[in-house]
Amino acid sequence: MAVLAELALNLYCEQGRSLKDHMDHLYSKYGFFCSQNGYYSMSKPLAAKAILDRLRSGGTYQMLKELVGPDRSVVNIRDLGYPGFDSSKPDHKPTLPVSKSAPLLTIKLSSGCVIQLRPSGTEPKFKYYLEMQGTPGMQREKVRGELEFVECVLLERLLQPSLNGLTKSR
Repeated sequence: MAVLAELALNLYCEQGRSLKDHMDHLYSKYGFFCSQNGYYSMSKPLAAKAILDRLRSGGTYQMLKELVGPDRSVVNIRDLGYPGFDSSKPDHKPTLPVSKSAPLLTIKLSSGCVIQLRPSGTEPKFKYYLEMQGTPGMQREKVRGELEFVECVLLERLLQPSLNGLTKSR
C-alpha cells in the first residue's frame, strides 16, 4: 500500500496526474487486460475425462475452429494432458510438462482471448480461466464484451454443461 501511495504522490506532484490518468495512459500504450475465472461443479464422476476426450478426438484443431465460429479463429492449442500437443511447435510437442492426472487445455483465439480448461485435482469441479488482452486503443467495453461472449457462448459449446452434468458456479 505504501508503494501505491508513493506512486500516487509522485504522479501528482511531479506530473499533475492522478492514478486513473496514469492507468489510462498505460491502457492506451499496452492495451486493457481483464480476466474471468470460474468453475462448473460436476455431478458425473467421469465428466472431465469425457469432455477432454471429446475435445481431443476427431481432429481437435478443426473441431475447435468450428466451435468458436466464423468471427474468431483458433491461433494455438496446447494440451498438457498425456501425451501432450502444442500446435505452435513444429513437432507439436509441448515444452511444458504433460500429465495424465492434471491435464490443462489452453486455447488462444485471434481476438486475444486465452481459454484455459482443467479438471480440479481435489474436487468434482471443472475449472476455467479466461484472459483477454486488448490491443492498444481498444475500448475496455469491447475487451470485456469478448470475454463475456467467450464465457457465455464458447464455454457452453466447448463443455456442453447440460450433457455432461455440469452446474456453473463462481
